[in-house]
Amino acid sequence: MLNARQLTIAILIYQNDYDVWPDSLGVLEPEYVDPELQITINPREGFAGYAYEVPENHIDEIEDPSTFAFVFEVRDDGKVMGDSGVIGFADGHAVFVPEEE
Repeated sequence: MLNARQLTIAILIYQNDYDVWPDSLGVLEPEYVDPELQITINPREGFAGYAYEVPENHIDEIEDPSTFAFVFEVRDDGKVMGDSGVIGFADGHAVFVPEEE
């Protein structure tokens, strides 16, 4: 979960510095994300890395950043988790949401 939080914070710092959202995770390296993190590294078995959904609105226009998710885990099979797994939010926090059975 720490990688997702670091990635979320890096996106927010980039947005603050340039006043735009990064158009991809790749633009964050090496200035905002340690190249060793490599965005694809994920300590959880069965997961390939992270996906980032570029927000449509400026950070100031997001009504509740604590509920606005934009970083998601990606499984080894390529499925973006979305509703479960580790999720990063626009206020900088990340949480683990278990899959519903």
